[in-house]
Amino acid sequence: MERHMLRSKRNTSNAFIGDIIVDDWKNDGKVDHASIITKISNGKIYVSQHNKNYKYRSLAAQRSAEPKMNIWIYRPKLEWY
Repeated sequence: MERHMLRSKRNTSNAFIGDIIVDDWKNDGKVDHASIITKISNGKIYVSQHNKNYKYRSLAAQRSAEPKMNIWIYRPKLEWY
């Protein structure tokens, strides 16, 4: 996957719409879920997941629901070749 990604990071500064967030809910080093940043408003990040109930859910709400959660943010490369 790394060859298709521009970079990965753990903090949310300079996050962009379209970045992929990979979640480790239990902070055990295993990926539990993924979402895409679909909105940034007033410095708040919103993600969308696999169903309409999780469309534009704030990352802060997600972190509140999973207090041990660790995230990685990946940015896809614009060129795939």
